[in-house]
Amino acid sequence: MWHFWGNEDELIGHYEVLETHENSNEEIIIVPKGEISLLSPNNGADNHYPTNMTLPKSGMRKLDAYIGDRLFGSVYIKVHKE
Repeated sequence: MWHFWGNEDELIGHYEVLETHENSNEEIIIVPKGEISLLSPNNGADNHYPTNMTLPKSGMRKLDAYIGDRLFGSVYIKVHKE
């Protein structure tokens, strides 16, 4: 679940998440474009977007969340092997 805070103009539009692995500059789409059309508060956030995603390799990653053509924010995570 992705949570977003902001005004209505910032939180409606096409949404996607791109991933970059620490050993590569290649961006991979891990959440394909979807449409956020209605504001729907959740857990204190102004809007939210439920997703499923799979990260193919272990290591440090940067996840970039876009709404429209604008980078909304980035999250850094460490993925461990199963």
